[in-house]
Amino acid sequence: MITEFEHKAHRLCAEKGYENGTISGAELNALWTELYKDYRSDSIEYYAEDSAEWIYIHHIFLTNNYYTFNYAVSKAITLSLFKQYRADPETFNENYIAYLSAGSTMTPEEKLKKYFGIEINRQIFEEVMAVMELRIRQLEELEKERNRPKFESAVESLNIYSGSFWNTPLGD
Repeated sequence: MITEFEHKAHRLCAEKGYENGTISGAELNALWTELYKDYRSDSIEYYAEDSAEWIYIHHIFLTNNYYTFNYAVSKAITLSLFKQYRADPETFNENYIAYLSAGSTMTPEEKLKKYFGIEINRQIFEEVMAVMELRIRQLEELEKERNRPKFESAVESLNIYSGSFWNTPLGD
């Protein structure tokens, strides 16, 4: 929700920039309220006082970029690093020590590329989305298994509860 609020607020600021360059707190409150209602269940009561809740998230107005984007980037990089670690822990550890040893002689982006071959681009996010899709499919399969009947048929369930009665051949 915060990312969507940031995106829409930036867009609103850009549109207003052509007029006088500012937007009012009331406009931002209205935007927050609209999103708040979209994201919340009807079972959660909305209070008018919540319309200004966005002001508690200081980074929204203290930075000039998308704050939550940094979280997405860091999670994508972490997943990529973890995949490398799982594939070859020894090489990963050597590269990690070299990365840390480089200190501030390079930007983090340069070090990621040099020591791990990681570039922050569309591909890294597509890889994360592929992992997310896999995890969602796995969860859906687990849910199906959980809801699947324990027995294939009524006869099978009776065999379990009745011992060998149903498997006993009828008289000769």
